[in-house]
Amino acid sequence: HDLTIIDRDLPALQRAEGSLDVMCISGNGASIRTLMEAGARQSDLVIAVTNSDEVNIVCCLLAKKLGAHHTVARIRDPEYSADAPLLQKEIGLDMIINPERAAAMEISRIFRYPSATGVDTFAHGKVEMVGFVIEQNDRITGIPLYEFNRLYPNRTLLCAIQRGREIIIPNGDFIPQAEDIAYIIGNPLELRRCFLLMGRPMSRIKDIAILGGSRIATYLTWELSKSDMHVRILEKNINKCEHLSELLPNALIIHGDGTNSEVIEEENIFQSDAFVSLTDRDEDNLLMALNAIHAGVPNVAAKMTRPNYIDLSKDVGLDSIISPKEITANII
Repeated sequence: HDLTIIDRDLPALQRAEGSLDVMCISGNGASIRTLMEAGARQSDLVIAVTNSDEVNIVCCLLAKKLGAHHTVARIRDPEYSADAPLLQKEIGLDMIINPERAAAMEISRIFRYPSATGVDTFAHGKVEMVGFVIEQNDRITGIPLYEFNRLYPNRTLLCAIQRGREIIIPNGDFIPQAEDIAYIIGNPLELRRCFLLMGRPMSRIKDIAILGGSRIATYLTWELSKSDMHVRILEKNINKCEHLSELLPNALIIHGDGTNSEVIEEENIFQSDAFVSLTDRDEDNLLMALNAIHAGVPNVAAKMTRPNYIDLSKDVGLDSIISPKEITANII
């Protein structure tokens, strides 16, 4: 693909030019002159992902008027997100992406399958692919897939296995081993049934503790409240706490430093069924997630933004890692 990047930040453009095979243009993405210079008139796709929702909307509107075939805008403000269908219809946006909402949806899907390391959806949620680590006590471990399906008939497909750094597309004779990362696909009801057939308990998560009152926490609380889950959010900024208490009347907002062990003990944070660390610091998210695992919290997830931290997190035993940037890129 021929890629062109527009940005006002010269150091950012220099980094991109040095590490990517792209053409870089310094300028304002909401300027017709800059868009024309970048070739928006002939482009198949224009993606606007600045930190300003308004700039992204204007950029896509202008690009569409110039003749761009498809436009994608990052819109993060919950008020704008609520108007997404109207924006798409009136402005001609082909897609609206919201990294925080996408991350929240990913976390909620992972919590539907307590064994999962990741969940991908297809066909508007009718089909899901769940990744999970095979354990020694699973009934699927150590026997050929055809034998497991004969003993425990189900309508799912084990479509891929990651063994170390090798990716395997299994056939009926394949024998799963403990520590393999398996990817299984099917409709949500059949997937839950398959986990039960493997001997995996599907205990319902009722109490969730969230570290950090971020936008992801807000979207996640809205999503979890649909399933009558009890949510507690630990946030050290008092102004954020007051805002969240108005925005999320059904959640318990706790003012305190979530990295302080005394606060964790006083509020029984690690007595929850699930724990998610969603602060702005990857280091805090990783540390607190590991503390939660050590304390015996059965379901733990953490937000990571740096690619090198994602690999480190997996190496130290944290499987459920949420990367808003990666999720957004995959959606596009």
